[in-house]
Amino acid sequence: MKRHSLPSRNRLYRIFGKNVTTAISYHLPGLRIEQIKGSRHFAAGLTAITPLSEKKTEVHQCFYWSFQWLNLARPLLHHLSTIFLGQDRDVVVRQQEGLTEEPSLMLIDDADTQAKWYHRLKQEWLQSQEEQRAFTNPIKSQTLRWRS
Repeated sequence: MKRHSLPSRNRLYRIFGKNVTTAISYHLPGLRIEQIKGSRHFAAGLTAITPLSEKKTEVHQCFYWSFQWLNLARPLLHHLSTIFLGQDRDVVVRQQEGLTEEPSLMLIDDADTQAKWYHRLKQEWLQSQEEQRAFTNPIKSQTLRWRS
């Protein structure tokens, strides 16, 4: 995701200063890097997903920030991130249970764009391996516009 400005009306982002921007990058097979930068502060998060077996995956997350005072809240932030990751894990487990029935995927254009990209990338990767040719990225640069 190209670097872009964040809405100034969100109070949380005001602690970063003025001209707050964010960028998110995905590095397949399992890295997500998010950077938030403002005139006063900076924060970055790294999420790494490591397959351990056919059915088991480990998720590691680490954060860096330039707010010295936020270090005092580290135990609380660790607790909250554990809850957040647990919720994500529970959703994925339920999705996997539902996928055992091999249903047709019904992905929504905007919100599921990244999932669609993943499936297209995976399909191209498998095809390139099968045909013994170089991988060609089928995803073209575009601007996504949705809110969650």
